[in-house]
Amino acid sequence: MLGKEATNRIHSGYAEMPAQMQAAARFVLDHPQDVVLLSMRALARRAGVPAATMTRMAQRVGYAGFDDLRAVYLNDARAAPDWFSSKAQGMLNRRDAMGEPALVGDLAQSIAGNTADLADDELRRAVARASDLLMAADRIFCVGARSAYPVVFVFSHVLGYFWPAGRILGGSRGELDFDTIFDITAGDAVLAASFNPYARSTVDAVGIAADAGATIVSITDSEVDGIGPTIMPAVAGPAPGGVTFSQARDPIHGLVGKGRVVGMDIVEICPSLDVNRISLITAARLFVNMIGASVRAGYFSKA
Repeated sequence: MLGKEATNRIHSGYAEMPAQMQAAARFVLDHPQDVVLLSMRALARRAGVPAATMTRMAQRVGYAGFDDLRAVYLNDARAAPDWFSSKAQGMLNRRDAMGEPALVGDLAQSIAGNTADLADDELRRAVARASDLLMAADRIFCVGARSAYPVVFVFSHVLGYFWPAGRILGGSRGELDFDTIFDITAGDAVLAASFNPYARSTVDAVGIAADAGATIVSITDSEVDGIGPTIMPAVAGPAPGGVTFSQARDPIHGLVGKGRVVGMDIVEICPSLDVNRISLITAARLFVNMIGASVRAGYFSKA
């Protein structure tokens, strides 16, 4: 992994960073090869932040400046010259070459790089943990739409050779099998795959499964974003480790049962950053839960 030390520092401080600084940190985490190849100003332009924010972000995680943070990535690249040279050459090829042979070459390099990444200790532990969670489940379900559908389809097919095949909760266009989804229980697990822009159907299926207490294992495209945070994506700086819908809902019911709740507000929503109105739907569901819990608790007299 390029920049492992810097990556760990950024992860540790990410949740406490201001929104604009989180945007800079997220770009660095998601594009480590660009940190090696591009200038700080070019990185800032791509991340959509001022160059000074990159410097402040590096200082926030303990470096004297952005150059010191970049040095971590450069040293790791020098320690793995074969991997990095193939990546750099691939970028040059994409710039200079055209046609199917260039695309095939890019694909092969991407596959080789992803396979090499499996040797990383942290990734191996994550894969082992995901495997343990799935193996402990009574049943395994899969959900993914559009470009993520082949991921869950292949997983379900291969799983069927030595385990009851994972039931796919819908089709490639996002249609869902709600009869099966509402049959999911706390002893089951759901493997969910989704990539930006995240499929609303996948997020809905994960929300229903999480409400039922099922274990969720997600495959997504960012170290600081995923199925959980995308339940409420319309924020300026998505943070890792966000709560699921059921985890947000349960305290509402608990508070209503312990005392008289007089109001509820949901803040920090940026509608322009929403994905398929997922945040608005989630907010509405939370308000409906608040109203329903209040009615059951006897807050309103019957006519």
